Amino acid sequence: AGPMQADEMLLIFSLIRTTFITRILELGGLRGDSAYNFLKALRCKGDQGVVYTVDKQKVEQHDSKKPGRPRHVTIMKDAADLTSDDFDHKPIDMVLLDCHSYKASKHVLQTLWHLDLFAPNAYIVLHDTGMHPPGNYFSKNSLADLFSILTDAGNIHQPVERLLADWIPHIDCSFQRISFHDDQRSNTRHGVTIMQRKMVLDFFDECKRILSDGKSSEENAKVQSLHDFTTEDCEEVKASTLTMRKVCPIKTATDSTNSFAS
Repeated sequence: AGPMQADEMLLIFSLIRTTFITRILELGGLRGDSAYNFLKALRCKGDQGVVYTVDKQKVEQHDSKKPGRPRHVTIMKDAADLTSDDFDHKPIDMVLLDCHSYKASKHVLQTLWHLDLFAPNAYIVLHDTGMHPPGNYFSKNSLADLFSILTDAGNIHQPVERLLADWIPHIDCSFQRISFHDDQRSNTRHGVTIMQRKMVLDFFDECKRILSDGKSSEENAKVQSLHDFTTEDCEEVKASTLTMRKVCPIKTATDSTNSFAS
C-alpha cells in the first residue's frame, strides 16, 4: 500500500502532541518514516517517550541517544511472536496497526489486554483503511492484485485493517472510531482510522449542585443564563446515557474484564 503519507503523519503527530501518549508500539515499520515522525512528536515529552517498531525486516533505527530524548527500539520479528519482554512489560499508550496481518495484529492486542498492558484510554491507529479510486497507480500495481479487493466504490487495497476495525468493537463495544478518508481523491490517500474507548465525560451528580443547591432564585437564574442548560436537561441526558450504558458499558481503568480474550 505504500508508506504513511505526510498528511497522515501530521494527523498522528498532532494526536501524540495533544494527548497523554508517551509509549508507542507500531506493527510494520518499512523504512522507519512513521517512527521518525512519532519520535519528533514525543520530543516535548522528554525521555519518557519511546517507540517500539516491530517488523520482520530490518528497520532503520532513529535514536538520538541524547539525554532527555525519546528512544526508538527496533524489534526484528514476526508480530505474531511478540511478547511483553519486547516492550519492557509496561503499558502501551498507542498501537499502530500497519503490518497487514490479521492474526498477528489480533495476537498483539490480545497480549496487551491479557497482561494489563493496554493503557486506559489508549489509542489504536489503523493505517490503510481507505480505498483507492479504480484505475489509479496503486490499483494498477501488479502486487495490488494479490491482496486487494475491487468493489464498485473503489479498491480496498488493504482489507486486513478494515477487518480489524470491525472486529475490535464486537469484542468491546465501548470502542468508537473515526476514519480519515478521501477515497475519491486523484492524489490517492491511503486512509487512517483512529479508535479509542468512549471516555466518561458526564457530571450528572454535580449538575444539580452547580445549578440549584443552596442558591437563591436570583442566583439560579444567573447561573443558568451562564451555562445555558437546566437540571431538567441534565436529567434527560442522564436517563438516555444510562440506558445506552446498559447495552454497552464503558470500561474504565479499574475494569479487569479481559474483553480481548475472545
